[in-house]
Amino acid sequence: MDLLFVAKHRKVQFDVVCTIYELAGVPYVSGSYYIKWRLKQGGTARGFTTRASVKDHVVKWDVPLNLDATLVAGKDGVLQPCELQLKIRQARPGEASDDMGHVTINLADFASISSSRAETHRYLLQESHINAVLRVGVIMNLVKGDASFRAPPAVRQDQLLDSIRDVTGPDDGVQDEAEAQRNKEIMQFFDKTALLDKYRITEADAHLHVVDQIFED
Repeated sequence: MDLLFVAKHRKVQFDVVCTIYELAGVPYVSGSYYIKWRLKQGGTARGFTTRASVKDHVVKWDVPLNLDATLVAGKDGVLQPCELQLKIRQARPGEASDDMGHVTINLADFASISSSRAETHRYLLQESHINAVLRVGVIMNLVKGDASFRAPPAVRQDQLLDSIRDVTGPDDGVQDEAEAQRNKEIMQFFDKTALLDKYRITEADAHLHVVDQIFED
């Protein structure tokens, strides 16, 4: 959509910080990776991350992407899609690189979140031959425009997992061995990361409880 032809009162401008944390589930023990990113709608921001090496099947960046994005509210007040595309590339000798898959983030999903902390999500790589998951965090701050917009209906993590199960499940009850194994690995990875998140939260709560007891004493 060309923003030049959109009425001013329908435009909503945000400062966006998208932090790329890590790519987990990489099936290789070595290699260098980087991310090529661009805003598909709502602006012209684009760029590359630094290269990072895989360690224990995880590539860590912990790098923030700072960009301006202009979203458009529909006639019903709901924000229309504003997509940030992240392409994961594996570096090769020289200037060559291999495409490992991509993730598309709809910034409209985060527009109603008013917080100084990043809203973190995991995304399974699309059009990829590996079962890797990219973890990112997004913070959006309203800079200009009418704040009466509405964000699209949120998709909860359990709904996301259900949708993945629906997509990876067989339509007719028949799967070849390779496809069945891939689907099994996808769900095992999501279940494992969800369990780790629960463990981290429990540990954090435990530490806070100890600190509270110290101050009480």
